[in-house]
Amino acid sequence: MFQEHERSGTLRTSNVIEKPNSLNQKGMEEVIDRVDVRINNVDIVEISQLTTGVYDLKSPQFREEIVKTHQGMNDFVLTVSPASLHQVKTALQVVLKIVTADRVAIET
Repeated sequence: MFQEHERSGTLRTSNVIEKPNSLNQKGMEEVIDRVDVRINNVDIVEISQLTTGVYDLKSPQFREEIVKTHQGMNDFVLTVSPASLHQVKTALQVVLKIVTADRVAIET
């Protein structure tokens, strides 16, 4: 958005950046039933680190589960329930400290 300023008889134009307050306040608090953050093909070290990260959140809204795939691999599923955008962001921050983003899927 452009905003015009009048100063000392000259007119200048500057960019004004507005924060989307409605998204920051309402969107971060909006809640859905559940979100699963799934990490494919985890090894024992990653499982330990992810479990510790979830434990450190100290909230019953975050639950972890190890799922055996039909190929015999282990997937780590971090469930956020109920889930607000802020809580999903927190879960992703924990996960992305340990694994790369290309291994992460978000399921609702």
